[in-house]
Amino acid sequence: MKKNRLLFGLIVLCVLLSGCSKKTEVKESAGNSQASETANETVKEAIENIILSEKESENQSVESEEAAETEDAESDETAEKKDKYILVEVGILNGPSGLPFLNQMKNKNLLNGYKLTYDTYAEPSLVIPQLVKNEVQITVLPPNVAAKIYNKNNGAIVMTAVCGNGMLSLITRNKEITSFADLKGQTVYVAGSGATPEYIARYLLKQNEIEAGEGEEKVNLDFTIPTAALVSSIIEGKIQNVIIPEPFATSIKQKLNNECSVINIQSEYAKFQKEAKNFPMSVIVVNKEFAKENYDFVKKFMKEYQKTLEWTVANPIKTALNAEEENFSLKKEVIIKAVPNCAFTYIPAKKAKKDIEALLEIFLQNEETSIGGTLPDEGFYFK
Repeated sequence: MKKNRLLFGLIVLCVLLSGCSKKTEVKESAGNSQASETANETVKEAIENIILSEKESENQSVESEEAAETEDAESDETAEKKDKYILVEVGILNGPSGLPFLNQMKNKNLLNGYKLTYDTYAEPSLVIPQLVKNEVQITVLPPNVAAKIYNKNNGAIVMTAVCGNGMLSLITRNKEITSFADLKGQTVYVAGSGATPEYIARYLLKQNEIEAGEGEEKVNLDFTIPTAALVSSIIEGKIQNVIIPEPFATSIKQKLNNECSVINIQSEYAKFQKEAKNFPMSVIVVNKEFAKENYDFVKKFMKEYQKTLEWTVANPIKTALNAEEENFSLKKEVIIKAVPNCAFTYIPAKKAKKDIEALLEIFLQNEETSIGGTLPDEGFYFK
């Protein structure tokens, strides 16, 4: 296009030059030489102007192209940086185990080239399918549920740490009951069938040589009332005895105050254990494929989690405010009182193995299917 414009300009000038030459022929001889010289100078100047104009145009075009290429390169570099982030989905349960994550999700969305996103789930069953498919990479589960997933899904997950120990209470409106041995002939409402509260209750009854069932010498374990409804039921006097976790236990104790007796389930458990003085109630698990491919990140994430867990324990009021901002189901006043009683802890998988296996043995003795038929092997424990 540029060459065509230059050629066109030259042709026009040639025509003009020819015209000028013809005009100078009809003039007198004295003026012919001067007119011809003037016309030649005019043509020469015009040609130089056209060439100069074309060069400037070419330079501007090159600069524009270089600027466009630089802009495209910067855009590609920005896109490449975004693509370098590895997305990590963290599943948070809407309960006590989710509280330590709140400060982490508020202050740390990027971690060593990984971008963390957080979703809240009402119960473990809702996050499990996504965890197995590696759509959620990290979450918290009860130990028996984690063991069952591992056993039934070809080792699809690894357990990285215990993050919560036992936080169960036996609360009774009958102040004459001070131990499990005093429960004979009573009905005890338990929060959660097929979960840790049930099997710990059965274990403690057995250790106290009491059978579970109906009758004056037995203890009837009832699972018919949902956990949340147990709080109002015992406060209103509709039932007398409950085994219930935090923060529900704190809610009941706040309302009943001196009108109830409280037995610490963890202390009762420790009476019959030689090594395990407590039982885990929540563990952090990671999709195994993800953990294998992102080992260093998982180690770093767990260190950060440990810090935020310690912060949570030390700052119950700020934790409650964080929960309120995130529309957590737990009330601010309850969280402030419950955090010290939630038994938050951080025990790496290898160190927690004995406690985990002691608890899972209890599940195994009561219902093999509750942990997938057998104790998980070494591959279950993240190293």
